[in-house]
Amino acid sequence: MTSPFEKYRDLLLDDYSTAESLQNFVLSLYNRKTFRFDPQDIRFYDIEHFEIFIELASSYREHGEADRDFIALCNEMVARRKQSGRKRATDA
Repeated sequence: MTSPFEKYRDLLLDDYSTAESLQNFVLSLYNRKTFRFDPQDIRFYDIEHFEIFIELASSYREHGEADRDFIALCNEMVARRKQSGRKRATDA
């Protein structure tokens, strides 16, 4: 079974507001001290993005950091944010 972190990789690396919110969620799972997620964002997700959110959360709950795709995605997100000079959601 494909990890949702691989399945939605392209969406999670996109730069529109809901994708960035989902990025913040994923990165907060990876390192909650550095990356912040505002749970109020969920109110503004359409059904498609909300279902993706649930799938990501469920997968993390089951596999945690043992999911290689999760770790690889987070490393790529962190590298892209460093490259763009943006480290935290609050820096955006």
